[in-house]
Amino acid sequence: MTAGAAALVGQRTHSLAAPVGDADGPPVIDTHVHFFPPVAEKVGTQGAGQERPPALTGDWQQAAHACGVRQAVVIESSPDPEDNQRLLDLAGRHAGIVGVVGRLPIGAADCPPLIRRFAAHRRFRGIRLRSEAILAGLDNPAFLHHMESLADKGLAADVIGPTQLVAADRLATRLPQLRVMLEHMAGARIEGDRPDPRWLDGIAAASRHANTWLKVSHVIQSADRDAEDPGLERYAPWLEAVWNAFGDARVMFGTDWPVSLRHATYARIHDLVRQFITGRGAEASRLFFADNARRAYGLTDPG
Repeated sequence: MTAGAAALVGQRTHSLAAPVGDADGPPVIDTHVHFFPPVAEKVGTQGAGQERPPALTGDWQQAAHACGVRQAVVIESSPDPEDNQRLLDLAGRHAGIVGVVGRLPIGAADCPPLIRRFAAHRRFRGIRLRSEAILAGLDNPAFLHHMESLADKGLAADVIGPTQLVAADRLATRLPQLRVMLEHMAGARIEGDRPDPRWLDGIAAASRHANTWLKVSHVIQSADRDAEDPGLERYAPWLEAVWNAFGDARVMFGTDWPVSLRHATYARIHDLVRQFITGRGAEASRLFFADNARRAYGLTDPG
């Protein structure tokens, strides 16, 4: 990014401070947002040579507030402790950020002081782990000790990766006191006319653990058709499978913004799941858009 572009980014960044809800219900929470630094940078975890776009807090606020979404849980993709700190500093300035899910070197010798450091911040609500790291770490005493420490501090573990259903199942079995979050529809691929039986088996196994939740994020991105493909009917079999497995009380709204912009607008992602959940009634909608996230992550109101 050029110096001029970086300056423009700075000019466009706004405050996230905003009304914290409508009179008829609690504020809607987007449980999966990324606020990348205002400079494009190489990210090895997302592919060699791939750049991630700058994400601007004000841009999210504009798109989200238009849909009635007022609060966000922000996910850190970088393992650098100072990138985690940057998000916590941002949360300290913006009331709309009600939670930060960071990345820490679980299993490494320098991890315990980092857990203590970040857990002291009430907006730090957990960490993100790749599935392969979990599957390898479950045989590592240091890894397990660090995960137990997270659980003892009331923090959660977001799980992502191609084997996330297996990893989440094993992690939730080993540490039933730890809250486990399956990201992005648990890796669903929306292909053909009905869900893959192996995926259905996987979400059934994961949902048997009362300490496991699922984020209904990355829905449109997971489809094999063009992002402009209209209609809830395309996605309904997968959404119904998720609710059949987890019920109304363990599913949460998320978008994966701004990565999601490669496939659809914020409004389209929100409207798609809103159409589905509206058919389940007002209580299911309140749980999905607000209360489940508060319970799963232990969120508290800003202040």
